[in-house]
This record gives sequence, structure tokens and C-alpha cells, in this order.
Amino acid sequence: MIATRIYLRPDGSLHKTVQLSLQFTTAMVLKYLRRKELLDESDDWALFEVDQRLGVERPLRQWESVASILTCWEDRHHVLLVKKYAYAPSLSPDVVTERPLAMHGWLTIEYKKSKWQKRYCYIKDHTVYHARDDTPNASMSVLCYLQAFDVYMVTQDYPTAPSAHVFCLRGQDRPSKYEKPEDYMRYITTDTAGSLDQWVLAIRHAKFDSISTTTQAGDVSVGCTKGRSFLRPSTTTCGQSRTFTT
Repeated sequence: MIATRIYLRPDGSLHKTVQLSLQFTTAMVLKYLRRKELLDESDDWALFEVDQRLGVERPLRQWESVASILTCWEDRHHVLLVKKYAYAPSLSPDVVTERPLAMHGWLTIEYKKSKWQKRYCYIKDHTVYHARDDTPNASMSVLCYLQAFDVYMVTQDYPTAPSAHVFCLRGQDRPSKYEKPEDYMRYITTDTAGSLDQWVLAIRHAKFDSISTTTQAGDVSVGCTKGRSFLRPSTTTCGQSRTFTT
């Protein structure tokens, strides 16, 4: 069992300490907090992994083992935060059975520290590719394999970014396993907030699809609410950067 704090307010003023086993999923954590009357019955709640030092976060899938996430943390700058998320349906195991989104277009990628290039990107076979142009015969390169990476939202200003609309692809192993920082995290910008949301959702869905090749949807079912499109946000919003006392 692992004892950890789960923060219930973005300012860190309220938290609940819980004991987690490896079998304790995100959905189970949310159910437990509802049972303790710490959350209302809304379907929009999500449990976020937050890296305060780097200013990035991602909502955990409803079937993920929360304790397994904690084992990849190497410092005290990581916390778990519960908050309402406009795209909470995108975290449901129901989307594993849906057809992945066909997403492609121009993005700006940080290929070295503070060095950016505009590249034509697309998702295929659980992999994010990029190319110099969008012609059919363009030479393509692998940006990341989604079996080993996940998509994160950036909650702090990234000073050198050519756009305010930034997300990142981050390795799911311990940071010390990577030789170079750019091998662990790849920062990417879009031109608009709308395209940012579309890319984050498409990459998350493609990650789901890579999981579904080895895990049947029935194996990850956690009794989630059906009937809402994961592309249609609710009226709730995401919080921005915050600081917690751990």
C-alpha cells in the first residue's frame, strides 16, 4: 500500500490522504472521494497528475493504476489533483472501442532547447510522425511511439514558444532513464486554442487505441457513464498553474 495526498482544491488548501494498492484505479479513487462526500455526483471530475516544476499535467484514464503512476515520480514536485475537466468523457474506457481520429496538420516542434521548427505532423499506427512538408512522398520521421509516451497539457508560460498554445509529449518512464531532456519531453505548439484541444484529444485517443491492441475494452471497464461524446466538452474548464505544499 502507498499513502499519498490527493488535493481537492487548486490552491492546495484541502487534501485527502488515501492508501493505494496497485489495483486501485482512477475510477475507484473518484468513487471513494464521492462516497466520502468530498465530490459531488457530476461526471466531469478527473484525477490529474501534476508536475509543478515543469508546469505540465494530464488527466488519468479511469482504468489506470494510480499507484503505478506514483512509482515513476522522482521528486516532490508531483502531486495528484482532482478537478472538473471539460473533456472528462475522453478518459472513459468507452472510447477504446471507438475509431481513432484521423489527425494531421502543421505544428511547431521544439527540436532542441529554444529551437523550433514547423513540421507537418500526423498520427498513424500508435505513432506520431513529422515531415518537412505535406506532400505524399515527403520523408517522414518518428516523433514518438505512443506506447511509451503520453500527451500533457502545459499550464505555465513557455517563454521561447512561438505560440501561447502549447502541449507536450512526455515519456512514461522515470526521467533518469533518458539520456537527453529532449528524449523525455517534446514541446509542441499549435496556432489556435481549438487546434490544441483537437491534437490533445486525438493523441490521447490514439494512445487508447495502442492500449486496446493488448487489452480488451471489457478488461478495463469501470462502470463509466456512457452516451457523451468525448469530443464535446462540458461547461466546466481546466485550472491553470498552481502550487501545493507537500
